[in-house]
Amino acid sequence: LPNATFTEINYYKSDFLQKRLGLLPDKRIILHSGGLGVWFKSKELAESTVNWPDNTVLVFHTSHKVDDDGYYQEISKKGYNGKVVFSTKPVSTYELDSLVCSATIGIALYSKEILGYRAELMGLAAGKIGNYLKCGLPVIATKTLSFQYITDYKCGVLVENEPEITGAMAIILNAYDEFSTNAKRCYKELWEPSK
Repeated sequence: LPNATFTEINYYKSDFLQKRLGLLPDKRIILHSGGLGVWFKSKELAESTVNWPDNTVLVFHTSHKVDDDGYYQEISKKGYNGKVVFSTKPVSTYELDSLVCSATIGIALYSKEILGYRAELMGLAAGKIGNYLKCGLPVIATKTLSFQYITDYKCGVLVENEPEITGAMAIILNAYDEFSTNAKRCYKELWEPSK
């Protein structure tokens, strides 16, 4: 069953993260929402930003407090030339939609080495992907068979490794409206929980 929320579907552009994090309106936000850890390849994702365009930032939004977490501290102290920003104050389910709507692309990486079959069979259990699609955000995700629907719906791009992320962003941005429309369609047909 899809791991989706029951909040109303509203397609609107928000400035939630821009206000919360003091980001300029022209900054393109690539959002990783939810957890932070080795199983999400958070460190590798942060390191991949070195090749990202200057107007693009990676925002890690955490669903729990991480201030005392050693993994978070290791990543956050590096700075990554200002391309990695942290939103560490959890929000309500209703605020989460507004937060996600303020991003451009949603990202969901999973370590197949650490998670094994749990990564391979993630499918509709990946709550962050459902939330991205619900808000019309195209998705970049780890290439696994259970995420094939992302390719089939053309609502995002699947990647084998972090260096492929820059190219995936370019593919999405070159046809952004189409990817966004397909994200909404994918959510309605596969994810919407009331049915």
